[in-house]
Amino acid sequence: MKINRRAFNKTLTAASIGISIPNVNFGKAKEDIILGQGNHRYRYVPNWADFGNLPVNDCHEMVQDSQGRMIFNTNELKNNIIICSPKGKLISTWGIDFPGAHGLTLLHQNGEDTLFITDQHRRQVFKTTVDGKVIFKLNAPLETGKYKYDGCWYAPTEVTVLPNGEFYVADGYGEQYITHYDANGVVKNIFGGRGEENEKFTQCHGIAYDNRDPKNPVLLITDRMKHQLKRFTLDGKYLSKIQFSNIWNCRPVVFGDFVYMAVLKCSSDLYWKEDLIKGCVLILDKNNIPVSALGANKPNIVNGIMQPLTQTFNKFQFPHDVALDQEGNIYVTQWNSGKVYPYKFEKIQ
Repeated sequence: MKINRRAFNKTLTAASIGISIPNVNFGKAKEDIILGQGNHRYRYVPNWADFGNLPVNDCHEMVQDSQGRMIFNTNELKNNIIICSPKGKLISTWGIDFPGAHGLTLLHQNGEDTLFITDQHRRQVFKTTVDGKVIFKLNAPLETGKYKYDGCWYAPTEVTVLPNGEFYVADGYGEQYITHYDANGVVKNIFGGRGEENEKFTQCHGIAYDNRDPKNPVLLITDRMKHQLKRFTLDGKYLSKIQFSNIWNCRPVVFGDFVYMAVLKCSSDLYWKEDLIKGCVLILDKNNIPVSALGANKPNIVNGIMQPLTQTFNKFQFPHDVALDQEGNIYVTQWNSGKVYPYKFEKIQ
């Protein structure tokens, strides 16, 4: 066989260079997983949480406190509250009394952080210090006349807090009322309830205080089974709604000019089939128009309605909440997802 010396020498030279230079990777580097579209793109951070064998069950919600620590809850009775750094280092845990730990909301007031925890199984709302001291707890608001007795179709899922300490409780798995309390837990108002009208709900799963327009702050309330996000005045008057086609949207999280929502699943089906475990994270702009979806196709708006989303990131199984840190990175907690820790996604600048 005749050898082509020019080609042989070229191959030998390339091989020699590769051998003489250490740590050269001649194979294809593993590509980053990038989610989202446009100016809202995020890089998945694998194995972010360094918690050892710390047990969790459903990780429902997550917040960042004023010290920059990430706090999330789980209905695992060995440690209901887990506190860690944004780098994923475990700081502390507490809580063995919340079998239905669901909502988690932070209030920073007068230089102090406090937490609101809803427990759908105990049918109560708790205000606590960050290290676990209970400040007060609330049962069903019997004084409103909407509930016959404690625990009667009352299963609170979420709390949102005003800057003055007043707060609202969403009874998202119960009678679908929103109860407004003063800072000490005294009822001021109640509105909503179960129904098909715009001012009522089928599943008021999440609620948030939206002050993006400081002169006209409003409440954003999820009506999850209707695939809607509704806007109300602070005294409970219905304003408008954003309609989605097929997403089960969880609580809205206001960060800067945008709203972030975990999407439990991208399906209009009421049943929990295995092939429907396909969620994502949706981002709305300052006009409440969907602009990006992490783990799904780019949102498409037709006649004012966002068209169906299709999942593209199969690690998402029932995303339940979104938290953002001071740098704009995203953390996603999940329900019924194999007892996984929250996922982290770094903002691409």
